[in-house]
Amino acid sequence: MRKLGILKEDSGKSIVALSPKNVRVLSEYYDVYVEHDAGVYLGYNNEDYIKSGARITKDRIGLIGISEVVVSFNSTSNIAFGSKLKAIVGYYDVLSNFSTIAPFINLNLDLYSLDLIPDTDFYNPACVLSELPVISEVKNDLDLESINEMFTLFLIQLKIKDSQNECLNIIENTKILSKGKLVNKRIIEEVNRF
Repeated sequence: MRKLGILKEDSGKSIVALSPKNVRVLSEYYDVYVEHDAGVYLGYNNEDYIKSGARITKDRIGLIGISEVVVSFNSTSNIAFGSKLKAIVGYYDVLSNFSTIAPFINLNLDLYSLDLIPDTDFYNPACVLSELPVISEVKNDLDLESINEMFTLFLIQLKIKDSQNECLNIIENTKILSKGKLVNKRIIEEVNRF
C-alpha cells in the first residue's frame, strides 16, 4: 500500500490537514504516518491518530523519506528530503502568493493545491469528490471539518484515479507542478504577467 505522511504545520499554525476521523477513512487506501503532535493544538492527541490506524513518528525527515504522498495545509519545511516522495497535497493559495511553492520547483515531484478546485458543484455520482456539497463554501469558509473532508476526498480520488472525466479534471486543475516543472495554466498566466 502507498504510504501517506501527514505533517505538523509550521509553528504558530493551529491547523492540521487531516483529523483522526479522516485518517480512519484514508487508512483503507494508504499506510498513514502522522508527525508527532500534528493535531495537538486542535485537541487531537497522538493516541487519537493511532486508534484511527496511523503510525506516529517524531522524525519529520524520516516520515517524508518513506512517504509517497505528503499532506499538509501549507507547510514547506524540510519537504525536499523525500527520496520516495511522488506528490505533495496542500492548500498553498498560490494565486495570491506564488512564493509559497518556490521550495518545490525543480524537485522531482508533483504538487497539488486544493485552493485551485473550481467553485462548482459536482453532480457526477461516480466521482468521490461529488460527496462535497459545494466546494466554494469550503473555500470561502475554511472551517476545519470542511478542510479535512476536502483533503480526504481528494486523496482517495488521487489514489484510485477514477476514470470519470470530471474527477480527473479536478485533479489536473489542482496540479501546480509535475516533476518539479510548472504545469498549471492559470499559474503560468499569472507568472507571465510579471
